[in-house]
Amino acid sequence: MDIEFDWNKAESNLKKHGVSFSEASSVLLDSDSLVMEDPTAIYESR
Repeated sequence: MDIEFDWNKAESNLKKHGVSFSEASSVLLDSDSLVMEDPTAIYESR
């Protein structure tokens, strides 16, 4: 997965959600993460 860094968005997300870009990207790149389909998202293409 490629992650594109955007300084403005990183700053905005930190203020809004309290999560740094490096912390968020570490979750996306975690090889031990558990990924499940959302059964309520019937018509959403993922």
